[in-house]
Amino acid sequence: MRGFAPGTTARPRVDTSQWRAMKCCLHGTFLAVCESIKVVEVVVPPVVKAGESVILECRYKEEGDTLYTLKWWRGDDQFYQLVPPKRSYYHASGVSVNMSATEHLNPHDSKGLERVMLEPVSLDAAGAYKCEVMADITFHTVSKMANMSVIFVHGVRLMFRSTAPHPKIYWIEVEGVGRPDIRRRVVNLASLVQSDLLE
Repeated sequence: MRGFAPGTTARPRVDTSQWRAMKCCLHGTFLAVCESIKVVEVVVPPVVKAGESVILECRYKEEGDTLYTLKWWRGDDQFYQLVPPKRSYYHASGVSVNMSATEHLNPHDSKGLERVMLEPVSLDAAGAYKCEVMADITFHTVSKMANMSVIFVHGVRLMFRSTAPHPKIYWIEVEGVGRPDIRRRVVNLASLVQSDLLE
């Protein structure tokens, strides 16, 4: 056993990042200026076709703490959770997660970014999608949200579901979808439907 001079004690090594996180946890007044984790960006396609696959992205940054859990919500329903390294899927109406593809999208070195594949997308999948992250030591929790609308195109009949400001289903009869002026009118009426989706 290594000795020390009389009157002295060994100074334990302190992980400075964990110490900063503990200060945030112990002193609530510091939380406003000492965030331990944050969501940088969520990527949710604003408009998608029914039946296709969709990839959701959540970019987060650890600031003095590490990720404890990452969750995805559609409205009030949680459908996905990451507690590194384990991923779980929960049933939510209209939301179908391809777990095999999701695992493939997230290699072991993908820290700071979590991707989730929804497949296939139904009209009921439309809604507000939220990514929520929680820090390990402080339990500091933050989130960001984005909306997704789903459209169904069949022949010259177009249907889409939107959630802003209230859930609605719109049916639009379209004639001459190949004409640019008709495409523009449909885009203006639906507001969220992009012209390239009608080609």
